[in-house]
Amino acid sequence: MRQRFGAPLALTPDVDVQVGFPEVPPAAQSAFAAEVVAYAREQGPLDEVGWWSMDEPGAGLLGSRLLARGFSWGWRPNWMALDLDDLVDDQTVPADLAIAEVSPTDGDRLSELPYRPPAGAADEPSLTYFAAWRGRTGVGVGVVTLHCAELDGEPVGGIYSTSVLPSARRQGVGTALTVAACRRARDLGCRYVVLNATSMGEPVYRRTGFASLGETGQTWWMTGRALRAPAPPPAVVELVELIGDGDRTAVERSLRSAQVDLGEPLLCGLSPHEIATAVGQPDIAERLKAGIGD
Repeated sequence: MRQRFGAPLALTPDVDVQVGFPEVPPAAQSAFAAEVVAYAREQGPLDEVGWWSMDEPGAGLLGSRLLARGFSWGWRPNWMALDLDDLVDDQTVPADLAIAEVSPTDGDRLSELPYRPPAGAADEPSLTYFAAWRGRTGVGVGVVTLHCAELDGEPVGGIYSTSVLPSARRQGVGTALTVAACRRARDLGCRYVVLNATSMGEPVYRRTGFASLGETGQTWWMTGRALRAPAPPPAVVELVELIGDGDRTAVERSLRSAQVDLGEPLLCGLSPHEIATAVGQPDIAERLKAGIGD
């Protein structure tokens, strides 16, 4: 794990790189985006790179730097929080369900789960992994990761990477995993636990006492396919960044050297006029849309 701009750059070998809420000055965003992509490519085949930001006013500018290099526009995180005094832990679970703490060395027993502890990863004291097991099969049906860190001098728990096999869903597995993680957070001195909920997970978390804080921030994702593809030409990177800057004159000038088909998607999966819309530049989007087919 590396630290850049006050945030972790976390590598899970053979899986992904996650950039966690960096505070990047606008003048450094282009260079840092290039650094992250280069770092991810150096690690060999990865499934994806994720970038999380809480800077909503600056999302358009940062987004143009990431889209220029092959990231795709993601979702806005749906945050939930729990005061552990309000944990509802008397949940009904299957009689044959067992929850146990696991380590990265147990990865083979969890091979069907997408967010299992990364095999071969070094022990990280701030991370605790739990798995769910059913019956005598010896195969895990669910996992969750608890991360404990200090926020303003107080320990706070974060729940990440919850996954349950489709065949085991709606049977109390996700609830039991959440309760186990929250209990451990409480044992570690945390008063609060936070998480980012999917639409599928939100009802589970509400049953255990979590309340919604609303959607805040923005994510971007670079797929393994984009990581393996040739890097976009510098002229195309410059064009997309200028779109984010909102300088129409500079965009017109850059179009002549970028030599792109305005109607075709770039590595990020969006065409230039769709990029302009995504980063909040409607006037430039209209100009680029009008130029399709010229």
